[in-house]
Amino acid sequence: TQDDGRSLDVAVAGGRLFGNFGDTLQAVDTATGRPVWSRATDRQFGTVIPAGTNVIFKDDVLHAHDQATGAARWTLAGPEPFDDEQGHVAATGALVAAAFSDPTGPSKGILVARADGRALWAHWGQTGTESGWEVAMSGSSVFATDHQRLYRFQAGR
Repeated sequence: TQDDGRSLDVAVAGGRLFGNFGDTLQAVDTATGRPVWSRATDRQFGTVIPAGTNVIFKDDVLHAHDQATGAARWTLAGPEPFDDEQGHVAATGALVAAAFSDPTGPSKGILVARADGRALWAHWGQTGTESGWEVAMSGSSVFATDHQRLYRFQAGR
């Protein structure tokens, strides 16, 4: 668990379970339970999500690693720190959407990027709650709610 007692996230894709266990990022074969790769880290990531051939570990920035080897692929910071709660990141094979917010101010929104780490665009807007934007994806559609309305954005490529 993290310092505040929340459970750490795990994700399954391509016959592997991915997670941040203690001070290690790991991929475990789901059929055998054996480690496939591991990478030491000094961070605790509250969210893990597959995106294309990558697995993304999220805290206040996005860290992508190759699903097959664990090699670091890219790191992406948002306009403000990414929200570290469930529902604030989503991905398809080609795209990633993540909610961001300024922890000391009213700045909130979502950032959409390609699965290769290239940022495409950001949408800024206040929300009806302190918890910020929530996102989901289907194909190239990004669905986002500010807890008052549901929006559908075309992500683009």
